[in-house]
Amino acid sequence: MNNPFKSHQPLEKGKMKLIRKFINGWLQDPLVYCNSCGIPYFPSDRDCCDNPQIGNNLQHCWAIIIQNKARQKTRDNEYGSNKDNTLRIGASLPEKLIRDLEQYFHENHKQKLWNNQKEFRLFLKSFPQFAICERI
Repeated sequence: MNNPFKSHQPLEKGKMKLIRKFINGWLQDPLVYCNSCGIPYFPSDRDCCDNPQIGNNLQHCWAIIIQNKARQKTRDNEYGSNKDNTLRIGASLPEKLIRDLEQYFHENHKQKLWNNQKEFRLFLKSFPQFAICERI
């Protein structure tokens, strides 16, 4: 049976397809670590740092997405600016995700994650859960 909504599914190709595939695999990693200092977590008497944020990739990513939704509401306009338009926050991703993505593209594809602003904007449109601004 043909899917009547096939034409409505996003057509991703090139770098965005690679990024989505990487993120989907990255979210499956069960390693528990501290998001603040990046050290793998092992239950002990003392904390690994001053601000321990313990969880796996999926938990840290979900926390960022919830935080991004809350931050969207605090922005004064749909572009993510403050009242006097001096500060614009575009995106927020887990630190480990951005480091791992950069390393993946450097080692496997011999290129930078984002070569220009156009690629970064395309990333935000493809992954709106990481965008602070409603309009890009």
